[in-house]
Parts: sequence; C-alpha cells; structure tokens
Amino acid sequence: QDTRKKSCRETKQQTKNILDDISTMF
Repeated sequence: QDTRKKSCRETKQQTKNILDDISTMF
C-alpha cells in the first residue's frame, strides 16, 4: 500500500510538472 500511495503521489507531481511546462509555453 505504501508503494502504491507513493507512486500515486509521484504521478500527481509529474502531472503538475507537465502542467507547469505547458503554462510556460503560452
């Protein structure tokens, strides 16, 4: 369960980073 929670958190962080990258392009 711990690893699952961690991976979920990492995925959310990756999504946030991608959104930040997209926002900087515009």
